[in-house]
Amino acid sequence: MDALSYQVLGDPDRPTVALLHGMLSSSAQWAPNVEVLSKHFQLVMVEVWGHGDSPVPSREEAFDVDAMVDALDEVRRAVGVPRWSLIGYSYGGALALQYAVRRAQHTNAVVFTNSRASMAIPDAAECARNAANILQPGAIGRLPFHPKNASRLPRELHDSLIQAADGTAAEAVSGLMRTVWQLSMRERLDELTVPVTLINGRFERSFQPAAREIRQRAPHIAVHDVDAGHAVNMQAVDDFNAIVIRTLQ
Repeated sequence: MDALSYQVLGDPDRPTVALLHGMLSSSAQWAPNVEVLSKHFQLVMVEVWGHGDSPVPSREEAFDVDAMVDALDEVRRAVGVPRWSLIGYSYGGALALQYAVRRAQHTNAVVFTNSRASMAIPDAAECARNAANILQPGAIGRLPFHPKNASRLPRELHDSLIQAADGTAAEAVSGLMRTVWQLSMRERLDELTVPVTLINGRFERSFQPAAREIRQRAPHIAVHDVDAGHAVNMQAVDDFNAIVIRTLQ
């Protein structure tokens, strides 16, 4: 049976927090945060299908949101905790919110960063076209969110993220892109019954309309603006860590 790869760090007697990376990334993206956060939490760094050490699943249905939530919950059970909090970045942020709606009984809280997927207008047809295109030779390297296009990151971290992106299976990226429309929370924000916090990288202009909409439509979601772009946890490390500790401890 296919299973998501994960790594556990920190004290098991402290609150457990799952870390969910973005598309074309891996658990390497949490390198600036784990030293500090592992002093306060038991961290479970999960890698989505075809990213990092996670396999490409044998069934296409594994990329559907219900199956993704099931696979994530299998990790929780394997770690042996009845409840955990989740931190999600970009794609991982939308997945964390979907988990919280579907598994509220196992969720303490959610912290997420800039995630256009979470507030997108669902368009299954467009996602299907994008999924097909990504299977063309060299297509992953041409994606606008490939980390080679990121700025203001330390060189060593930047290089490790590029390596992770280039090592991602195209079949997995295609599967995630085909079903990403299912992650939209724009019509389900009122279904969130657990505490939710958005750490908004205010320099990412394309996400700011979504951040404003979250403020307007979901006043129960706490929003913290930080001086960062899309890569919030890597560009505003101290602010990100402090908000996470204050929110989830």
